[in-house]
Amino acid sequence: MGKDKSNKEKIKMFREIDPTRMAANMAKELNITRERVRQILNDLGLPTAFPKPRRICGNEGCNNKIKRYTDTAKFCGRECFKAQSMGSFICAYCGKENTKYKYLIKLQQSKYKNMHCTHSCSSKAYWANKKKNSINMRMGWPVYRNLPSYQVAREKT
Repeated sequence: MGKDKSNKEKIKMFREIDPTRMAANMAKELNITRERVRQILNDLGLPTAFPKPRRICGNEGCNNKIKRYTDTAKFCGRECFKAQSMGSFICAYCGKENTKYKYLIKLQQSKYKNMHCTHSCSSKAYWANKKKNSINMRMGWPVYRNLPSYQVAREKT
């Protein structure tokens, strides 16, 4: 009985310090079963379980609750997932704004200098650049292939 009383006092102290502490953690520290901790909490009139915190959608501007039952869900629905994972870019040839998945934009930007909205814009930009380089070669001007535009401007002056 004396040992049980000290466990009651310890459990009461644990709950005063951290009201959301799990019974399993208290049981492990006191070297008793989780069921015994639950019984002591009931005797003391303290709650044995707490509701899970409300999880909110990860999309900016959306404050909806996540309705899925899995712990890994980050968005309230497919629309929010798509809105969060899409990014926009401006085509280097035609200047139109386009949308693609953010991971594709990042992948393309890591490999290429320019991004194009369609294959035809990419081809037109390629041939326009090739034509400009061939004119430069005929005129005896240097051809700058791998230098960014700010370095080309600095070398011409």
